[in-house]
Formats: sequence, C-alpha cells, structure tokens
Amino acid sequence: MRITNSMMVSRMMMNINKNMARMDKIYNDYTSGKRIHRPSDNPVLVARSLKIHTDIAENDQFKRNVDDAYSILDKTETSLKELNNVLHRVRELTTQASNGVLTPEDTMKIESEIKQIKEQIVKISNDTYVGRHIFSGYETDKPYLNENGTNNINLDKEIRSNSLNLPIAIAAAPNNEFKLNITGIIKSDGTKYTGEYTVQLPNKTYDGTINTLEDLKNDLQNALNTAQDITKTPAEDIPDPYKGNFEVTVENNQIVIKNSKVEDNQKFALKSDTLDLKNLGFEKLNISESTEKIDYHIGISASISINIRGDELFGPVVDSDNDNIPDKTIMDTMNELIGLLENGDTEEISKKLDEIDAHMNNVSKVRAAVGARTNTVETIRNRIEDTKVNFTNLLSQTEDTDMAEASMQFMMADSVYRASLNIGAKIIQPSLMDFIR
Repeated sequence: MRITNSMMVSRMMMNINKNMARMDKIYNDYTSGKRIHRPSDNPVLVARSLKIHTDIAENDQFKRNVDDAYSILDKTETSLKELNNVLHRVRELTTQASNGVLTPEDTMKIESEIKQIKEQIVKISNDTYVGRHIFSGYETDKPYLNENGTNNINLDKEIRSNSLNLPIAIAAAPNNEFKLNITGIIKSDGTKYTGEYTVQLPNKTYDGTINTLEDLKNDLQNALNTAQDITKTPAEDIPDPYKGNFEVTVENNQIVIKNSKVEDNQKFALKSDTLDLKNLGFEKLNISESTEKIDYHIGISASISINIRGDELFGPVVDSDNDNIPDKTIMDTMNELIGLLENGDTEEISKKLDEIDAHMNNVSKVRAAVGARTNTVETIRNRIEDTKVNFTNLLSQTEDTDMAEASMQFMMADSVYRASLNIGAKIIQPSLMDFIR
C-alpha cells in the first residue's frame, strides 16, 4: 500500500484534533468541577445521578415535613401543659370550696375564678398554629368550641371492626341481640341521659355465596335504623335524631358503623351479653372514635399523625352511670361545678374531685402520646440529616471531578499534544512557499 504525504498529513491532523478534544474534555471537567456534562458522556452515571438528585429532593421535602410536624407537636404540647395547669387550679379551688367553712363571699370568688378558667379552657381548645386550629380535625379553619363551651364542629366518628373471615353464623334469638348505647342525649328539660337501642340481627349464616358480606352490611344497617331507644317511656316526647341515620359500610373487609348525628360530646358503643360480637370483628365493648387524623409523610413508607383531635381531649372522659361508656366532658364537669358553687352544695362539690382527676389523667395520657410522637419526629429528623449527608457524598462521587486526577491527566494530555506538534513539524515537507521566503 502506497502512503502519500497527504495521507500522513491528514492522519496527523486527525490525531492532533483528538488530542485537543481530550484536552478540552479534561479542561471542562477541571474548570466546572463536574465530569458529566451531557448524557452521552456516561449514560449509566447520568441515570444514577438523576436518581440521586430525585432522592435528595425527596429527602429535603421529608425534612420540611418533619420540621413542620415538630412545630405543630411542640405547639400542641404547650397547649396541653397549659390545660393541665388550669385543671390543677380547678382542683385546688374545688378542694377549698368543698371544706364547708368558706363564707358565701369566698364561694362567690371561687365561682368567679372557675368561670374565668372555663373561658381559658375554651381558648385553649381553639389554639392555632399558623392560623390552623390544632384540635379541630380536618376543619382547621374553624374553632373547636364556641365561646359558651358548646361544640362548634362535629368530628367524624366511627366504630370499625377487625377484618372479617367468612363464614359468620348468627344464632337464633335471643343470642342474636346486642345493645347500642348513645351517651349525652338531651331531654326536653335539658337533662342528659344515655339512650339504649336493642339491635336484633336475622338468624343467618353469611358464607360468602348465598349470604355475602354485603348482605351482612345491609342487614346490620337495617337492624340499627329500626331499633328503638328502650330507655324512653311512651309518654316522653323526645325526638330521636339518630334513628334512620346509621350508615354501615364495608372497607378493607371491615365493617364500619357511623352516625352523623352523634356529636363530639357524645359516644356511641356496641356491647352484648349474648351475641358474640367478636364473631363480627367487634370487641365486647366497642366505643366510637374520631377518625380525623392528619398524617405527615416523613419517609418513603413512614407517616405520623400530628394532630390531637378535640374529642380525645375535651370529649367524654368520665363514666357517670358506670356502664363503661364515657359520657361527661370537661365542659359538662365545669358547668356542673359552677352550678354547685352557686347553690353552695359542698357535699356534691367534693364529688367533682374524682371527675377533675379523670380529666387530668386523660390530659396526662394525651401529653404522653404527644411526647412519644415528638421523640419519634426528632429521631427521624436526625436520620434524615444523616441521609442527606450520605446522598450528597454519593452524588459527589458520581458527578464531581477528581481534581488531582484531572490535573495529572491534563498534564499528560498537554505533553502528548506538544509531542504531536513536534512530530508533525517533521512530517510536513517544505513547500514552494518555504523556498520563496
């Protein structure tokens, strides 16, 4: 094969250009600090880099969520501490008022302070964080209590069973009966009582074929909505807003019972001495709870509830009729205490100490739950910060230029380029223009 001078020159120019391109790449890496400038540089590293950037952005959002959650829990803890302090003061004043040696003027002073404390409790129930009411469930734009202590909103409540396994057999009467109690029903004279409904299910076996879980749901809803409040006498003209408003659904193979008419200062519960409620996924005594939990995502598959619902704190806590269903709220106790102070009934006032203790114990229980969540959030925040450091190091290893290596490579490329120029000067033969000069 004949090698011409033009071929040698062309190949020399091509190699010199390659050397310059290599120097340009190293120069860009060195000056920019990055070794990836376009997907074609290294498709595998580019894909890895994009994934790490996504993980870092996601981790940053989790960090913001954790910081926000911590602030809300801290505000909640402050409110609970204040509520605990005012209840301590209520207990002190109640103890003083029950000793039987105070003058009417002293009792009036205690009554006046109790009324002020009641107003303070209402203010605590309506505490906000950046304009959002922290005890109002999903309706954060509304205060939980009115100024007079009555409920301003009604949190959604439900009784939820465990997961059901068919077949479910319902025995014949009377073993197919259970009771549903609703606390705090108000009579026409303003007094409260606990309504008791006798609910009777049909004698069936729900096997999933002839009688399905949907049939059980329909039968249970019909039985609830046709039940009568047996605590009312025929002479009592008390409207029954609950009858006909029971809603039964099946969610995730669980039975869910709701009644939109049950308010936050009330509870409704299932119990039975004959029917095995566990066969229906319910415990022997299953009390309604609010489901309005606000969860913050603080990890890939982790979330935490950051709100305390008003009914947990200000709802029914005291069981006044010993049926294992709480039926008296903080406001009920405060209103009754104020009435007793007005009448000067020291014996009945002393009985309120147990109720106040029950409310204080409930506040302590809720504070413990908030403290546990706060500790969890702090732990996760530390973990997120460590994770960000790890992701940042991994991204640096993936994208960043090794300056020492780049400097060495640039010097080597520069030497090769200069050598190619020296050799090229020998390959290019003198032309006529050189002789003319």
